[in-house]
Amino acid sequence: MKRLYYRKTNLGFYSSESQFCRLYENLNNCEIQRTETSLSIYRSETLVLNMRLTKIEEDNLSVVYSAIGFNNTQIRVCCINHALSQLFGDTISFASIHKDGFAVHFDLI
Repeated sequence: MKRLYYRKTNLGFYSSESQFCRLYENLNNCEIQRTETSLSIYRSETLVLNMRLTKIEEDNLSVVYSAIGFNNTQIRVCCINHALSQLFGDTISFASIHKDGFAVHFDLI
């Protein structure tokens, strides 16, 4: 399993989403297990978040999934393309379903 290392947060234009930023920022240093269809996050071997992933977009740079995150809220999970992760390192972002909403970014190590 890899570990989440917090990089930065973009707050976006929806002040009502600021609560979600803090929830996802608190995942720093948790372990993550990801497949093409699911994502599980653990803190000290205790399951913190379990999501079913549905691919909604893919290009040469990234893969974007739709998932249900904290508080039963629909979010986007953005992952770097596998080939690029070999060159630049693996990353993941938890983001608002709105393109101009929040995004919390992590490196995976």
